[in-house]
Amino acid sequence: MPYGFEIEDGVLYRCMTSASEVVIPDGVTEIGFRAFEYCDNLTSVVIPEGVWKIGTEAFRNRHRLTSVIIPDSVRIIEDQAFDECSRLSSITFGKSLQKIGDHAFYNCESLTSIILPDSLKTLDDSAFQACSGLTSITLPDSLTEIGYDVFGGCSGLTSIVIPDSITKIGKYAFCGCKGLSSVAVPDSVTEIGEAAFDGCSGLTSLMIPGSVGSIAKEAFSGCSGLTSVIISDGVKTIESKAFGGCSGLNSISIPGSVTRIASDAFDPGLTVICSEDSYTQRYCVENHIAYIYDFQFEAFHGFIPPGLEMLASPFMADEEEPYIFISYSHKDRDIVLNIIKDLYESGWRIWYDEGLTIGDSYDVTLENHVKNCSAFLLFVTENSLKSFYVKENEIPWATDSEKPIIKCIVDEGLDYMIEGDSVLATVSPSDIEPALENISGLTKGEPRTAKGIRVAFDAAEREGTDIEGFAYCLYAKENAAKAQTILYDIRTDGGILYDAFKEGENEEKLKDCACFIVVLDKAFLSDERLTNILIKEFLARKDIAVCLIENVEDDDLPEELLLLHKMQWLNFAFGVTTDMNKKLLRHLRKRGCINKAILPGFEYEKTDKGIVIKRYTGMDTGVWLESEYGGIPVTEIAEDAF
Repeated sequence: MPYGFEIEDGVLYRCMTSASEVVIPDGVTEIGFRAFEYCDNLTSVVIPEGVWKIGTEAFRNRHRLTSVIIPDSVRIIEDQAFDECSRLSSITFGKSLQKIGDHAFYNCESLTSIILPDSLKTLDDSAFQACSGLTSITLPDSLTEIGYDVFGGCSGLTSIVIPDSITKIGKYAFCGCKGLSSVAVPDSVTEIGEAAFDGCSGLTSLMIPGSVGSIAKEAFSGCSGLTSVIISDGVKTIESKAFGGCSGLNSISIPGSVTRIASDAFDPGLTVICSEDSYTQRYCVENHIAYIYDFQFEAFHGFIPPGLEMLASPFMADEEEPYIFISYSHKDRDIVLNIIKDLYESGWRIWYDEGLTIGDSYDVTLENHVKNCSAFLLFVTENSLKSFYVKENEIPWATDSEKPIIKCIVDEGLDYMIEGDSVLATVSPSDIEPALENISGLTKGEPRTAKGIRVAFDAAEREGTDIEGFAYCLYAKENAAKAQTILYDIRTDGGILYDAFKEGENEEKLKDCACFIVVLDKAFLSDERLTNILIKEFLARKDIAVCLIENVEDDDLPEELLLLHKMQWLNFAFGVTTDMNKKLLRHLRKRGCINKAILPGFEYEKTDKGIVIKRYTGMDTGVWLESEYGGIPVTEIAEDAF
């Protein structure tokens, strides 16, 4: 027997040498349990051809070992075989290797690159866990599964290609791989385990294939660098905190195949891109999560570029009678709005769902406007034929109320059969106006220009009103700063407000106010006094505008306020936006709570002669100025105002 070795029946049980470089004798077929336990000086080892297995903990804790060449004969590397070999920087695997066991290379922090052979079939749990120096790995097509925590804590790993043979990515598989900037999940993967990519803070974009039926709990939690995620059609469930802690994620695209999402799947501040009439849309409504329809951002491949917001309508919807009710699918928004913009500019009074404001009940408001319209204009497209809301709500409301219906065929060759005698004309977009004149009995008014929703206040809307109303504002002390940020912007744009927190709660003021603004959060609801005020005013049918600054669940609301969810809320939980401010201003304008001579988006000064425009502070690319505001003429625009 060679000196320093204990070998029996081809199994190397013990190496007792103090040498730094060791050549294992020929004839050895297996390296046994802790065979090199006493080789403290070991720096390199030559394993001869003929060895088929490297046993459990064979080289464990050999901190000076720097390089190993595995011969082609080795088929199995057992559990913890090279565990804690912290200086191991180079390892070459043979062509017959089939299995790498649990923790086989745990904490081999000096390893930088690994190429696994095409013969490998099993990569067991934690095989390369905590190999923090590892920057690249090549996985073979022979693998079908990436096990539990296999690459967990490999913080230096920057990229990995997952082959099409992989069907499962196990729990914690890449947990803590904070250097991982990109990963492509192939269509072969059917399961991504719990916390599989937890803490991968360097990951910036992600596409999850539809083959993955469920996105597991905390699967991408802590991926703070993620800015965009697309979930492909086929995924059905998104579990608890699947994207928790993804602070950089502005938007996520969720397909119509998803039928269940945990209430805490995402952090606040996220905009969800979803299909119209989908489970996800209902989920967003119920959980007060910002959402837009996927078709609105098709040009951006499902991503919302930073800073880009949902486009506002080109004009305000009229609410005076008589008017035309516009029925359409939101998927046709870009086409339809151009048509009804032309109608508006020609002087026709129209109403469509941009006329909804906070405090309105969506269903009730739409139904009332259908029942009170003078004509019902339906835009017939492939999308409207599939729209549940158009087919099941708006058209039945119109036929039941015997409203004259004009069908405008936008997609040539399509039509929609409507029972009864309500349909009086079927026209093309160019023939709408003659049909309106002949059928509805309406006449158009003076031509006008369609202006943005952020419009200067028109004093004519308030003609005959001598006393301006005010809105009574109530909020909790704990989040006063957030509430006052909203109210400051509204007041700057002309809103007349009574701040009950700053000026003191006043029953007479609450009684006399034109509307009641509640800045709602959990701190508000935990204050019994504030909540009782809200309950009292809600049950008394007070005109209430709810401005949400924190996600509030049904469980957070007292029973008396559960129906509050049927009203339109403004969700400031994701930050104060110009779009939200516009809607609140519109709400106040309709209730007379706006200064008569206010110029939204301008700093100005009132003089004896009139209004002097000092500076433009708005964000609109097209600016509209009236000749006068509240009867006061604009007499001067200061130098450098724009």
